[in-house]
Amino acid sequence: MHRLYANRMAVLDGLDMSYTVGSCSVCGFYYADQLPDSTVYERYYRAASKYDLGVAVSGVDQERFRAAVEICEAQFAKDSLIVDIGCGYGAFLNALSEAGWSRLAGVDPAPQAPIRALELFGLDSVQCATMARAHLSAPLADADVVSVMAVLEHLPQLRQNMADLLVKLRPGCKLLVEVPAVEWFASDRSEPFGEFSLEHIQFFTARSLCNFFEQLGARTMHVSTVELPAIHCGTLFGVFEWSGHLQPLHEVVPDTGHLLETYVRDAHSTMQRALSRVPPSPLVVYGAGSHTARLLPQLGSPSACEVLAVVDKNPNLVGKTLGQWVIQEPATLQGYPEVPVVISSYRAQAEISRQLSAQWDNPLILLYETPE
Repeated sequence: MHRLYANRMAVLDGLDMSYTVGSCSVCGFYYADQLPDSTVYERYYRAASKYDLGVAVSGVDQERFRAAVEICEAQFAKDSLIVDIGCGYGAFLNALSEAGWSRLAGVDPAPQAPIRALELFGLDSVQCATMARAHLSAPLADADVVSVMAVLEHLPQLRQNMADLLVKLRPGCKLLVEVPAVEWFASDRSEPFGEFSLEHIQFFTARSLCNFFEQLGARTMHVSTVELPAIHCGTLFGVFEWSGHLQPLHEVVPDTGHLLETYVRDAHSTMQRALSRVPPSPLVVYGAGSHTARLLPQLGSPSACEVLAVVDKNPNLVGKTLGQWVIQEPATLQGYPEVPVVISSYRAQAEISRQLSAQWDNPLILLYETPE
Protein backbone atom coordinates (compact mmCIF):
# COMPACT_ATOMS: atom_id res chain seq x y z
CA MET A 1 0.00 0.00 0.00
CA HIS A 2 1.20 3.50 -0.88
CA ARG A 3 0.02 5.80 1.93
CA LEU A 4 -1.48 9.16 0.92
CA TYR A 5 -3.24 10.72 3.93
CA ALA A 6 -3.92 10.04 7.63
CA ASN A 7 -7.61 10.88 8.08
CA ARG A 8 -7.67 11.62 11.80
CA MET A 9 -11.18 12.11 13.20
CA ALA A 10 -12.62 13.07 16.57
CA VAL A 11 -14.28 10.11 18.28
CA LEU A 12 -18.07 10.12 17.71
CA ASP A 13 -20.02 8.69 20.67
CA GLY A 14 -17.23 6.24 21.41
CA LEU A 15 -16.72 5.35 17.74
CA ASP A 16 -13.24 6.12 16.43
CA MET A 17 -13.66 6.13 12.65
CA SER A 18 -10.21 7.44 11.73
CA TYR A 19 -8.39 5.73 8.89
CA THR A 20 -5.47 6.01 6.48
CA VAL A 21 -6.01 6.57 2.75
CA GLY A 22 -3.70 4.81 0.33
CA SER A 23 -3.49 3.10 -3.03
CA CYS A 24 -2.74 -0.44 -4.15
CA SER A 25 0.84 -0.68 -5.39
CA VAL A 26 -0.25 -3.16 -8.08
CA CYS A 27 -3.54 -1.90 -9.56
CA GLY A 28 -3.70 1.67 -8.21
CA PHE A 29 -7.09 1.26 -6.49
CA TYR A 30 -7.67 3.88 -3.77
CA TYR A 31 -8.96 2.68 -0.41
CA ALA A 32 -8.94 3.27 3.33
CA ASP A 33 -6.73 1.16 5.57
CA GLN A 34 -6.41 0.75 9.36
CA LEU A 35 -10.20 0.76 9.62
CA PRO A 36 -12.23 0.17 12.77
CA ASP A 37 -14.04 -3.13 13.12
CA SER A 38 -17.14 -3.56 10.93
CA THR A 39 -19.31 -3.56 14.06
CA VAL A 40 -18.29 0.08 14.58
CA TYR A 41 -19.83 1.00 11.23
CA GLU A 42 -22.97 -0.96 12.02
CA ARG A 43 -23.33 0.93 15.30
CA TYR A 44 -22.75 4.24 13.55
CA TYR A 45 -25.38 3.72 10.86
CA ARG A 46 -27.96 2.57 13.37
CA ALA A 47 -27.29 5.29 15.95
CA ALA A 48 -26.05 8.36 14.10
CA SER A 49 -26.98 8.09 10.44
CA LYS A 50 -29.00 10.90 8.86
CA TYR A 51 -30.20 8.86 5.89
CA ASP A 52 -33.65 8.14 7.31
CA LEU A 53 -34.45 11.79 8.11
CA GLY A 54 -35.53 12.85 4.62
CA VAL A 55 -38.12 15.59 4.32
CA ALA A 56 -37.54 16.65 0.72
CA VAL A 57 -35.26 15.42 -2.04
CA SER A 58 -32.31 17.80 -2.40
CA GLY A 59 -31.45 19.42 -5.72
CA VAL A 60 -28.25 17.39 -5.87
CA ASP A 61 -30.10 14.12 -5.34
CA GLN A 62 -32.63 15.12 -7.97
CA GLU A 63 -29.75 15.55 -10.44
CA ARG A 64 -28.31 12.17 -9.47
CA PHE A 65 -31.65 10.43 -9.84
CA ARG A 66 -32.37 12.08 -13.19
CA ALA A 67 -29.06 10.78 -14.51
CA ALA A 68 -29.72 7.33 -13.06
CA VAL A 69 -33.21 7.15 -14.55
CA GLU A 70 -31.82 8.08 -17.97
CA ILE A 71 -29.36 5.19 -17.71
CA CYS A 72 -32.14 2.85 -16.61
CA GLU A 73 -34.32 3.88 -19.54
CA ALA A 74 -31.49 3.05 -21.93
CA GLN A 75 -30.56 -0.24 -20.25
CA PHE A 76 -33.59 -1.84 -18.56
CA ALA A 77 -37.13 -2.74 -19.61
CA LYS A 78 -40.01 -1.10 -17.74
CA ASP A 79 -41.26 -4.47 -16.52
CA SER A 80 -37.92 -5.20 -14.79
CA LEU A 81 -37.99 -6.09 -11.11
CA ILE A 82 -35.60 -3.58 -9.51
CA VAL A 83 -34.28 -3.96 -5.96
CA ASP A 84 -32.51 -0.93 -4.46
CA ILE A 85 -29.90 -1.83 -1.82
CA GLY A 86 -29.25 1.07 0.56
CA CYS A 87 -32.36 2.89 -0.61
CA GLY A 88 -32.56 5.36 2.29
CA TYR A 89 -36.09 6.76 2.50
CA GLY A 90 -36.92 5.60 -1.04
CA ALA A 91 -36.26 8.71 -3.11
CA PHE A 92 -34.69 6.85 -6.03
CA LEU A 93 -37.39 4.19 -5.96
CA ASN A 94 -39.92 7.01 -6.19
CA ALA A 95 -38.06 8.47 -9.18
CA LEU A 96 -38.23 5.06 -10.88
CA SER A 97 -41.93 4.80 -10.08
CA GLU A 98 -42.60 8.20 -11.62
CA ALA A 99 -40.65 7.11 -14.72
CA GLY A 100 -42.86 4.06 -15.24
CA TRP A 101 -41.35 1.17 -13.28
CA SER A 102 -43.76 -0.58 -10.93
CA ARG A 103 -41.95 -3.73 -9.74
CA LEU A 104 -39.81 -2.10 -7.08
CA ALA A 105 -38.36 -3.04 -3.69
CA GLY A 106 -35.71 -1.60 -1.39
CA VAL A 107 -33.78 -2.23 1.80
CA ASP A 108 -31.80 0.08 4.08
CA PRO A 109 -30.23 -0.37 7.53
CA ALA A 110 -31.63 2.94 8.85
CA PRO A 111 -34.40 1.99 11.30
CA GLN A 112 -36.84 4.70 10.18
CA ALA A 113 -36.32 4.19 6.43
CA PRO A 114 -39.49 2.12 5.83
CA ILE A 115 -41.66 4.57 7.77
CA ARG A 116 -40.25 7.60 5.95
CA ALA A 117 -40.59 5.90 2.55
CA LEU A 118 -44.26 5.27 3.25
CA GLU A 119 -44.89 8.77 4.61
CA LEU A 120 -43.05 10.64 1.86
CA PHE A 121 -43.76 8.57 -1.24
CA GLY A 122 -46.38 5.99 -0.35
CA LEU A 123 -43.83 3.20 -0.85
CA ASP A 124 -44.67 0.07 1.11
CA SER A 125 -41.90 -2.11 -0.35
CA VAL A 126 -38.98 -0.66 1.68
CA GLN A 127 -37.65 -2.86 4.48
CA CYS A 128 -35.08 -2.30 7.22
CA ALA A 129 -32.17 -4.68 6.60
CA THR A 130 -28.44 -4.71 6.18
CA MET A 131 -26.89 -5.59 2.85
CA ALA A 132 -25.88 -9.00 4.20
CA ARG A 133 -29.48 -9.81 5.11
CA ALA A 134 -31.18 -8.10 2.17
CA HIS A 135 -32.14 -11.45 0.62
CA LEU A 136 -34.34 -12.15 3.64
CA SER A 137 -36.38 -8.99 3.09
CA ALA A 138 -36.28 -8.37 -0.68
CA PRO A 139 -36.73 -10.62 -3.76
CA LEU A 140 -33.05 -10.64 -4.72
CA ALA A 141 -33.14 -14.08 -6.33
CA ASP A 142 -35.78 -12.91 -8.81
CA ALA A 143 -34.39 -9.42 -9.45
CA ASP A 144 -33.68 -8.27 -12.99
CA VAL A 145 -31.76 -5.26 -11.70
CA VAL A 146 -30.10 -4.58 -8.36
CA SER A 147 -29.26 -0.95 -7.65
CA VAL A 148 -26.38 -0.15 -5.30
CA MET A 149 -26.15 3.63 -5.45
CA ALA A 150 -24.03 5.55 -2.92
CA VAL A 151 -23.26 2.25 -1.18
CA LEU A 152 -19.91 0.81 -2.26
CA GLU A 153 -17.92 3.74 -0.89
CA HIS A 154 -19.27 2.86 2.58
CA LEU A 155 -18.36 -0.84 2.71
CA PRO A 156 -15.41 -1.79 4.98
CA GLN A 157 -15.27 -5.32 3.52
CA LEU A 158 -15.92 -4.24 -0.05
CA ARG A 159 -14.90 -7.31 -2.02
CA GLN A 160 -16.44 -9.79 0.40
CA ASN A 161 -19.64 -7.75 0.75
CA MET A 162 -20.16 -7.55 -3.02
CA ALA A 163 -19.23 -11.19 -3.58
CA ASP A 164 -21.79 -12.21 -0.95
CA LEU A 165 -24.43 -10.12 -2.76
CA LEU A 166 -23.58 -11.39 -6.24
CA VAL A 167 -23.93 -15.07 -5.35
CA LYS A 168 -27.53 -14.38 -4.28
CA LEU A 169 -28.42 -13.08 -7.76
CA ARG A 170 -29.38 -15.05 -10.84
CA PRO A 171 -26.93 -15.09 -13.79
CA GLY A 172 -27.74 -12.25 -16.14
CA CYS A 173 -28.96 -9.94 -13.37
CA LYS A 174 -27.82 -6.37 -13.98
CA LEU A 175 -26.26 -4.11 -11.36
CA LEU A 176 -26.70 -0.34 -11.42
CA VAL A 177 -23.83 1.14 -9.42
CA GLU A 178 -23.14 4.72 -8.39
CA VAL A 179 -20.14 6.00 -6.42
CA PRO A 180 -18.43 9.39 -5.98
CA ALA A 181 -16.16 10.00 -8.98
CA VAL A 182 -12.50 10.46 -8.05
CA GLU A 183 -12.18 12.18 -11.43
CA TRP A 184 -14.06 15.13 -9.90
CA PHE A 185 -12.38 15.17 -6.47
CA ALA A 186 -9.73 17.74 -7.38
CA SER A 187 -12.15 20.62 -7.91
CA ASP A 188 -10.74 23.90 -6.61
CA ARG A 189 -14.15 24.58 -5.04
CA SER A 190 -14.68 21.36 -3.12
CA GLU A 191 -14.62 20.76 0.63
CA PRO A 192 -11.07 19.99 1.79
CA PHE A 193 -10.87 16.25 2.45
CA GLY A 194 -14.66 16.19 2.23
CA GLU A 195 -14.54 12.98 0.23
CA PHE A 196 -12.77 11.34 3.19
CA SER A 197 -15.86 11.43 5.36
CA LEU A 198 -16.65 9.34 8.42
CA GLU A 199 -18.44 6.96 6.08
CA HIS A 200 -16.54 6.99 2.78
CA ILE A 201 -13.72 4.45 2.80
CA GLN A 202 -13.46 3.26 -0.82
CA PHE A 203 -12.64 5.59 -3.72
CA PHE A 204 -13.34 4.78 -7.36
CA THR A 205 -12.25 6.00 -10.75
CA ALA A 206 -14.02 4.72 -13.86
CA ARG A 207 -11.10 2.39 -14.47
CA SER A 208 -11.01 0.97 -10.95
CA LEU A 209 -14.79 0.50 -10.83
CA CYS A 210 -14.67 -1.61 -14.00
CA ASN A 211 -11.65 -3.50 -12.68
CA PHE A 212 -13.48 -4.28 -9.45
CA PHE A 213 -16.60 -5.76 -11.00
CA GLU A 214 -14.82 -7.55 -13.82
CA GLN A 215 -12.58 -9.29 -11.27
CA LEU A 216 -15.75 -10.50 -9.52
CA GLY A 217 -17.22 -11.89 -12.73
CA ALA A 218 -19.50 -9.04 -13.85
CA ARG A 219 -19.27 -7.68 -17.40
CA THR A 220 -19.17 -3.91 -17.94
CA MET A 221 -22.17 -2.71 -19.96
CA HIS A 222 -21.98 1.03 -19.29
CA VAL A 223 -19.80 3.51 -17.40
CA SER A 224 -20.08 7.30 -17.26
CA THR A 225 -19.40 10.26 -15.00
CA VAL A 226 -21.95 12.99 -14.33
CA GLU A 227 -21.03 16.46 -13.11
CA LEU A 228 -22.89 17.81 -10.06
CA PRO A 229 -22.30 21.57 -10.42
CA ALA A 230 -24.15 22.54 -7.25
CA ILE A 231 -21.54 20.82 -5.08
CA HIS A 232 -18.58 21.19 -7.45
CA CYS A 233 -17.98 17.47 -7.86
CA GLY A 234 -19.29 14.54 -9.84
CA THR A 235 -20.65 11.03 -9.61
CA LEU A 236 -19.73 7.82 -11.39
CA PHE A 237 -22.27 5.34 -12.79
CA GLY A 238 -21.71 1.80 -13.98
CA VAL A 239 -23.96 -0.98 -15.25
CA PHE A 240 -22.65 -4.52 -14.94
CA GLU A 241 -24.05 -7.94 -15.87
CA TRP A 242 -23.48 -10.79 -13.41
CA SER A 243 -22.03 -13.91 -15.04
CA GLY A 244 -23.03 -16.23 -12.23
CA HIS A 245 -19.42 -17.11 -11.42
CA LEU A 246 -17.02 -15.41 -9.00
CA GLN A 247 -14.03 -15.44 -11.31
CA PRO A 248 -12.12 -12.71 -13.18
CA LEU A 249 -13.20 -11.97 -16.73
CA HIS A 250 -9.70 -10.75 -17.66
CA GLU A 251 -6.52 -9.34 -16.14
CA VAL A 252 -6.58 -6.08 -14.20
CA VAL A 253 -5.82 -2.90 -16.13
CA PRO A 254 -3.79 -0.72 -13.70
CA ASP A 255 -5.17 2.70 -12.81
CA THR A 256 -2.24 5.10 -13.23
CA GLY A 257 -3.94 8.51 -13.13
CA HIS A 258 -2.66 9.62 -9.67
CA LEU A 259 -5.87 11.63 -9.26
CA LEU A 260 -6.22 11.23 -5.51
CA GLU A 261 -2.67 12.43 -4.94
CA THR A 262 -3.62 15.74 -6.57
CA TYR A 263 -6.76 15.95 -4.46
CA VAL A 264 -4.84 15.46 -1.19
CA ARG A 265 -2.34 18.18 -2.08
CA ASP A 266 -5.02 20.72 -3.00
CA ALA A 267 -7.22 19.84 -0.01
CA HIS A 268 -4.33 20.41 2.41
CA SER A 269 -3.83 23.94 1.08
CA THR A 270 -7.54 24.74 1.38
CA MET A 271 -7.72 23.39 4.94
CA GLN A 272 -4.77 25.49 6.05
CA ARG A 273 -6.48 28.63 4.73
CA ALA A 274 -9.65 27.68 6.61
CA LEU A 275 -7.78 27.13 9.88
CA SER A 276 -6.18 30.55 9.57
CA ARG A 277 -9.67 32.10 9.94
CA VAL A 278 -10.27 30.56 13.37
CA PRO A 279 -9.47 33.11 16.12
CA PRO A 280 -7.40 32.16 19.21
CA SER A 281 -10.37 32.71 21.53
CA PRO A 282 -13.30 30.81 23.07
CA LEU A 283 -15.87 29.75 20.46
CA VAL A 284 -18.77 27.45 19.64
CA VAL A 285 -18.65 25.03 16.71
CA TYR A 286 -21.87 24.60 14.73
CA GLY A 287 -22.08 21.21 13.00
CA ALA A 288 -21.18 17.73 14.21
CA GLY A 289 -20.62 15.81 10.99
CA SER A 290 -17.51 14.63 9.20
CA HIS A 291 -16.24 18.18 8.68
CA THR A 292 -16.23 18.84 12.42
CA ALA A 293 -14.82 15.40 13.25
CA ARG A 294 -11.86 16.32 11.06
CA LEU A 295 -11.68 19.96 12.23
CA LEU A 296 -11.62 19.44 16.01
CA PRO A 297 -8.28 17.57 16.18
CA GLN A 298 -6.68 20.42 14.22
CA LEU A 299 -7.95 23.34 16.29
CA GLY A 300 -5.09 23.11 18.78
CA SER A 301 -2.75 24.50 16.13
CA PRO A 302 -2.27 27.10 14.88
CA SER A 303 -5.32 28.76 16.46
CA ALA A 304 -5.03 27.28 19.98
CA CYS A 305 -8.67 28.22 20.55
CA GLU A 306 -11.04 26.98 23.26
CA VAL A 307 -14.12 25.15 22.00
CA LEU A 308 -16.93 25.77 24.48
CA ALA A 309 -19.61 23.68 22.77
CA VAL A 310 -20.50 21.73 19.64
CA VAL A 311 -24.08 22.09 18.39
CA ASP A 312 -26.08 20.42 15.61
CA LYS A 313 -29.74 20.21 14.61
CA ASN A 314 -29.64 16.50 13.67
CA PRO A 315 -31.68 14.78 16.41
CA ASN A 316 -29.76 11.55 15.80
CA LEU A 317 -26.58 13.33 16.92
CA VAL A 318 -27.80 15.54 19.77
CA GLY A 319 -26.78 14.06 23.13
CA LYS A 320 -23.95 12.01 21.69
CA THR A 321 -20.29 12.90 22.17
CA LEU A 322 -17.83 14.15 19.58
CA GLY A 323 -14.34 14.14 20.99
CA GLN A 324 -14.67 15.56 24.51
CA TRP A 325 -17.88 17.47 23.74
CA VAL A 326 -21.52 16.44 24.12
CA ILE A 327 -23.37 17.51 20.96
CA GLN A 328 -26.09 20.01 21.89
CA GLU A 329 -29.11 21.40 20.07
CA PRO A 330 -28.97 24.89 18.49
CA ALA A 331 -31.00 26.45 21.33
CA THR A 332 -27.85 26.03 23.42
CA LEU A 333 -26.48 29.15 21.72
CA GLN A 334 -28.63 31.32 23.99
CA GLY A 335 -26.22 30.39 26.77
CA TYR A 336 -23.26 31.77 24.82
CA PRO A 337 -24.17 35.36 23.93
CA GLU A 338 -21.57 37.20 21.84
CA VAL A 339 -19.37 34.07 21.62
CA PRO A 340 -18.12 33.55 18.04
CA VAL A 341 -19.67 30.58 16.23
CA VAL A 342 -17.54 28.67 13.73
CA ILE A 343 -19.77 27.24 11.00
CA SER A 344 -18.20 23.85 10.44
CA SER A 345 -19.58 23.08 7.01
CA TYR A 346 -18.48 23.70 3.45
CA ARG A 347 -21.55 23.05 1.35
CA ALA A 348 -24.12 24.36 3.82
CA GLN A 349 -22.25 27.26 5.42
CA ALA A 350 -24.21 29.98 3.60
CA GLU A 351 -27.60 28.53 4.57
CA ILE A 352 -26.48 27.87 8.16
CA SER A 353 -25.20 31.43 8.35
CA ARG A 354 -28.59 32.80 7.26
CA GLN A 355 -30.44 30.63 9.77
CA LEU A 356 -28.20 31.55 12.69
CA SER A 357 -28.19 35.26 11.82
CA ALA A 358 -31.99 35.27 11.93
CA GLN A 359 -32.05 33.82 15.46
CA TRP A 360 -28.86 34.83 17.24
CA ASP A 361 -26.52 37.80 17.53
CA ASN A 362 -23.33 35.78 17.84
CA PRO A 363 -20.47 36.69 15.49
CA LEU A 364 -20.26 34.05 12.76
CA ILE A 365 -17.00 32.67 11.38
CA LEU A 366 -17.19 31.22 7.87
CA LEU A 367 -14.18 29.08 7.04
CA TYR A 368 -14.47 29.29 3.27
CA GLU A 369 -15.09 31.80 0.54
CA THR A 370 -18.71 31.26 -0.41
CA PRO A 371 -18.81 29.41 -3.77
CA GLU A 372 -20.52 31.37 -6.51
